[in-house]
Amino acid sequence: MLFDRIRSLLKHAAVYGAGDIAGRAMSVLLVPVYARMLTTEANGVRILGFTFVGFAAVFYSLGLNQALLRYIARSGDTGDTKKSFSSAFFTIGFLGACLSALLWTFSDTLARGILGAAAYGDIFRLMAVIIFLDSLSEPQFTLCRARQKSGTYAAVRLCQHTLQLGITVVLIAFLGYGVRAVFWSNVASSAFAFVAVLPIGLR
Repeated sequence: MLFDRIRSLLKHAAVYGAGDIAGRAMSVLLVPVYARMLTTEANGVRILGFTFVGFAAVFYSLGLNQALLRYIARSGDTGDTKKSFSSAFFTIGFLGACLSALLWTFSDTLARGILGAAAYGDIFRLMAVIIFLDSLSEPQFTLCRARQKSGTYAAVRLCQHTLQLGITVVLIAFLGYGVRAVFWSNVASSAFAFVAVLPIGLR
């Protein structure tokens, strides 16, 4: 019995890891595109922008996803799981909407202070959308892990990163969108991930 549980744990962990590793691999594949087709300034904007996204994401979730996973793991009651998920999802959604509204409102000011020019205000507005969509997706990915739907998790992650890679290459290499292509492709891939895992949260 114990051996079966350990084997199941290792199997799911390997699948989750494969989904996340695929995302890292896609990022590596984009490095030559960034190096050859974006200016030094554009790459600086890209790095600063996603550094801010990573920092801001902490305030959007407030650790609720980790708390949700621990609670679901301890509770075997389906009704409690749904209530806990709903509470976490709507709390994160409300908080994320408020924070993204603030980022959108002060986007030009933030762009001037962090990215060096108010002209990058539209990038900050894209970042507000990215963080909001990602914050809404995370509780659903957490529920996916709690229900041991590792195949679904990995498939959605792989499709998400592949979509982001494809859109980024097309927008930069063929349409000349520059650094904004990176953020637009992230909006598209984050929206895809949210829609793809939404049925999990609705069940």
